[in-house]
Amino acid sequence: WPLPAHVLSGIPASPNNSEKNNFRTMIAGDHLQFLYHMWLAKDTFFGQTPLFYNLYEFNRGNDEERKNTKCRYYLPFTLMYSLCSIGGHSAGWNGAGLIALWLTFVFTLMLVRRYTIDEPVAYLAAALSIIFPYRWVTLLSGSPTGLAMMWVPIVFYGLDVMVRDKKMWGGAIAGAAIFVSGWTDPHVMFFTALSTPCWCIICYLFNADKIIPSMKTVKQLLVAAIPLIIFAICVMLQAKGTKAGLEDTVVGNQARDIAEVALFSPHLKGAWAMGSHGQSGQIYIGWFMIALLFTAMVVTTYKAVRKEINPIKIMLTSSLLLLGMIGVVLLATGVNNPAGGSLTWMRLCKALPPYGMIRQPAKIFVLLPILISVFTAITFPYMFTIERIKKKSKITYLIIGILLTLDYGNRIDPTICRLDSTQDAYEAVANDARANNKEPFALGLPLWPGDSHWTSLNQYYSTLHRIKMVNGYRPTRRQAYFEDIFLRFECFNKGGFTTKKLQNLRNRGVDYIILQENAFPEKVSPFPVSFLLTRLLEHPNLKLLKQDGPVWAFKIVRAPEGIHEELPNWNYHFPARLWQAERAVFEAATIVESPDTSGNKYLSLTASTNSYMALKNYSMSPCTNLCYMIRARGNGPVKVYASIHDQIITTEIQPTPEWSWHKIAVPVHTNYPVIQLRLSCITNAFDVDVIVLTTEDWDPNVFDKKLIIPAPAFFHAGYTDLATGEVVLSPEREPANVIFYGPKLPFPAGTYKITLNYSSDAELGTELGTLKPRYPAGDTKPTKILAGEPGELIYIHPSNLRLAMDFKYNREAEMRIKNVTIEKIDDGLWKERLTKGNEGNEG
Repeated sequence: WPLPAHVLSGIPASPNNSEKNNFRTMIAGDHLQFLYHMWLAKDTFFGQTPLFYNLYEFNRGNDEERKNTKCRYYLPFTLMYSLCSIGGHSAGWNGAGLIALWLTFVFTLMLVRRYTIDEPVAYLAAALSIIFPYRWVTLLSGSPTGLAMMWVPIVFYGLDVMVRDKKMWGGAIAGAAIFVSGWTDPHVMFFTALSTPCWCIICYLFNADKIIPSMKTVKQLLVAAIPLIIFAICVMLQAKGTKAGLEDTVVGNQARDIAEVALFSPHLKGAWAMGSHGQSGQIYIGWFMIALLFTAMVVTTYKAVRKEINPIKIMLTSSLLLLGMIGVVLLATGVNNPAGGSLTWMRLCKALPPYGMIRQPAKIFVLLPILISVFTAITFPYMFTIERIKKKSKITYLIIGILLTLDYGNRIDPTICRLDSTQDAYEAVANDARANNKEPFALGLPLWPGDSHWTSLNQYYSTLHRIKMVNGYRPTRRQAYFEDIFLRFECFNKGGFTTKKLQNLRNRGVDYIILQENAFPEKVSPFPVSFLLTRLLEHPNLKLLKQDGPVWAFKIVRAPEGIHEELPNWNYHFPARLWQAERAVFEAATIVESPDTSGNKYLSLTASTNSYMALKNYSMSPCTNLCYMIRARGNGPVKVYASIHDQIITTEIQPTPEWSWHKIAVPVHTNYPVIQLRLSCITNAFDVDVIVLTTEDWDPNVFDKKLIIPAPAFFHAGYTDLATGEVVLSPEREPANVIFYGPKLPFPAGTYKITLNYSSDAELGTELGTLKPRYPAGDTKPTKILAGEPGELIYIHPSNLRLAMDFKYNREAEMRIKNVTIEKIDDGLWKERLTKGNEGNEG
């Protein structure tokens, strides 16, 4: 719950809720990526897409490059999806998950019945395998692992038949299941294959009168294992092919970097701590389950000592299962394991090289549900042997099942991604291309290196209208795409549309550029999305084809056909780039703590020829009047060096004894070069606080007027209504979060009134969100924005650091933000606040 309420309109995006009312339309993520591959398989099965071709992502202009004969289309789950998708994308996805879930239950029940004659225990054990939290963590997060876990009980059942019954068909089932599991998730294939010898030993011991088998038994086992051995060879060949497929990635044939594994390594306490979330929360077992397992083991040991049970069949088997469960939990913690952390992990990877390719150690939890189920089937009946309790064992097992379901159910609260059934901008691209007897082919903005979940939006929309996309999203970055596409066209994110690069796209058959306005985080550009939109609209070779909400489709045309008839006036450049001086590369300088600075620290350069600070290289935007804005103080001139490739430009600034802002113009440049700023202090000491990248038309030291800034100039989600100049926030699509903010520019100290000018059809008094300061700002109090009332914030700005307000939208109703007014009011008020100690720390 609440997935059943959206079963025909949405798919799960996460096992943990992060949205108001548990749902939002078109959430980017792994779920959309996997849905794309489900759709691609169905489209291939029905003959719409050629067999083995993946044409709609990472297409660099050569369809043959997108042919992969090793593709297995995530079978058989894509067949389940295809069967159920008669009701649409959502029905197909949810139907496949439901089928996989109950097939897991059926095969687990078949297996555990071979370890107990107590039918209620068998059903409890089978139920445990499908209520276990990790299954839902993977199933609801869009990971193929969630579906592929179905193969684990099938493999264990087949091995059990092979070992205990000496049947070849058991080995065939197990081998085939391991082999096919690799078509969906290589982790499941790897861990089930790795556990096969151990599980075979447990199967043998449960059915054996003695530990060492006779020669006759060995021969029978070898004959029964012939199909398994054949499939094992196939599995090794398949694994080799999987490894070969990674040769063009950043992983290649090398082990994952230990730092990357550390990011995905849970802490052991996550296995029992209710408060654990994130990586640690995914390995939750729970105190109640742990207590049950411990009690069952104690009782089993006690009865074995008293010789009430077969010590080999029951005691040894259950002990090995318990050791296996402990081993799985410890291995799941990765570099956080108690046995020595990263050193132990590196030794494991050296001893077993395939382990080095694993980024998420918790994936080994695919084995844990079945181990718990079999352990439960073997040991639980011995906990209830007193006659009075035995008569009510069904009720006892039912109570245990209910308590575990409540415990585990409290861990799962899914986020639902509701899906669009159409997208007019993508449809316009498809219709225009086909009207000109061409295949629709587009590049999506922002452009990513190939491993960003934001591109999953492009993937999904391409499924609606079969549009080839240059973009793509994979867990590991493809080097060919990165070098040929991302590095070549990444300047598009910053508005760098040169005629040469646009022609390069057309030579590849790419005639369209699609912008996803509400998926434009700060890291992709030095300015908000309005800067890029302006460059698109004013470019003579780019014609606006269609806008549908946050999606803008442009066609590459002959100049000057593309110039928009009425260009918007969004001439503000709010900075997304900030450099704290104390974090720069420096020499002969000292970091000093101070509460009146941006990060409570500044860098003090000495009067020495060796004293300098340098920022990291940055690829510039095509803006013509760019400048670095530096907050500094000093007593004399300071030399500044800017290097563009091999060219050195020298200038000079004159800092004052008080903190003030100084502009350093970025020289006119072409081809969007990488530039580095370097400050050198020779004759005078010089303190540097913070540096931002903006344009020269902003005066950070003077503010004597009222500003009315158009809403699109701000950092924002939602979409821009070009006709009205408003930013529209939709409760269906936007998160309940800070999704409208700015200007993040330096302002003189003082008190300001910030007014959010908006409209909404919501009932009067409806709370639409909250307006608050982004940085510590004196005693500035947040303001609730109520429908029908002015949206005003009195912003106390006690220093000349950057000023920015945040609007936290709460998704109660649609809003249309026209502009933001910033007006300076009574200068005396801020001076009273200087003693409060809140004048620094921008964060």
